[in-house]
Amino acid sequence: MLVNLLKAKKISIGTMVEYGWADSYRKPIITEMEKEGNVHDHGFVKELSGYIVEDLDSGIKIAKAILNY
Repeated sequence: MLVNLLKAKKISIGTMVEYGWADSYRKPIITEMEKEGNVHDHGFVKELSGYIVEDLDSGIKIAKAILNY
């Protein structure tokens, strides 16, 4: 799962549920968010994310590597 949380203004509860579903099915989670100050900066998000990056290009690069694309 590739999640873009960059510049989020409010917490997305639906997206947080998707984190749980992805984790329950052991799907890799790539999170894009700022290093500090993001409203989603929480231990659950950090622990469930296999990868945390600060820009879209890095997230896509990791997704391609995982998918062997």
